Amino acid sequence: MLMRTEAPVAKLRSERARVVLRATGVALALVALLTAALGAASRFVDVETVTITYLIAVLVGAIRGGVIPAVVAAIASIAAAAFFFYPPIYDLRVYNPVHLVDLVLFIFVAVVTGRLATTVHEAKMRVEADTLRDALIGSVSHELHTPLASILGSASELAQSREIAQDPRLAGLVRVMREEGERLNTDIQNLLDATRISHEGIRPQEEWVDPGDVVNAAVERKKTCLPAAR
Repeated sequence: MLMRTEAPVAKLRSERARVVLRATGVALALVALLTAALGAASRFVDVETVTITYLIAVLVGAIRGGVIPAVVAAIASIAAAAFFFYPPIYDLRVYNPVHLVDLVLFIFVAVVTGRLATTVHEAKMRVEADTLRDALIGSVSHELHTPLASILGSASELAQSREIAQDPRLAGLVRVMREEGERLNTDIQNLLDATRISHEGIRPQEEWVDPGDVVNAAVERKKTCLPAAR
């Protein structure tokens, strides 16, 4: 049982790692592409600050893979800006105070932007997971209703048979089958109601009821668990 439980978890972790790696690769490719584009543009115009452009790579990495690709893209962007565009060229050291402030501001904006994009990505994944779960529950529940109705109908017919009624052992088996079928039908209906509540919200409808009816219905439903009360 433990191995069966761990296998899906390991599969999910492996899939998540692949998603992060792909997102990191895409973000780094964007950093390289943006660096090449900015390098070509710098031949024709004076490029003072370039870090704001690299936010594209940070956003893409965060949306596609979360925090890790965004952080990797931000580090690569800072290194590319310092190495290729800020004097001294082809050196990671930056001496111009304006460029230093630009890099510091980029780090701050990249962290905030990456975090916001990651939050949006995680919220979207949660919504998709909840929608898929509710659809699966609803589909399975509806599919169970048809065979269960046939089982309950057959159990009712068997209970009315004279041959079954004359055999205490068979009559007891048919009664248990019908009671368990009714209990399962109630559980499925409760599951469907819970699914509808999650989609539509709770909308209570007030009406007068006799407390005795509620108690009797509950006892009748659970009488198999209370043999002394039968």
